[in-house]
Amino acid sequence: MMKTGLIVTLVLAGTLVGCGQSPDSKVKEDRETVSEEVQAAVVAVNAAEAMELIGADPGLVIVDLRTPDEFETGHIGGSINIDFLADGFEEELAELDSSRPTIFHCASGNRSGKAQAAFEALGFLTLYHMDSGFKSWETAGLPVVK
Repeated sequence: MMKTGLIVTLVLAGTLVGCGQSPDSKVKEDRETVSEEVQAAVVAVNAAEAMELIGADPGLVIVDLRTPDEFETGHIGGSINIDFLADGFEEELAELDSSRPTIFHCASGNRSGKAQAAFEALGFLTLYHMDSGFKSWETAGLPVVK
């Protein structure tokens, strides 16, 4: 009888050790996997591709990161101006609906490249970066609102 009890104890101990992970570490691992899957991959697009996206999805949010003065000289129709250089930039960005597909740009791609981390940190799910900027939009002869 003692042998049977010892064998059962060893089998149970082996099972517990063999699992290798505590339930807490498994939950943490699962959360990290989900977070990586949910995190958006930012897709770089040129001006022509941006125009295609805008035409294909009327719900697409267009965020112009230039200064208000730059924005007033000309911008993409329907775009929202959130000045990357302004003190309240991240707070203003946080007011947008991060679940909506969003395209963002600045004049040439420098500021918008720096702003990309803020979009990602706020959990935007579908992001397009017009990395050649508004200058390429104008050069391509695409429509500009003044």
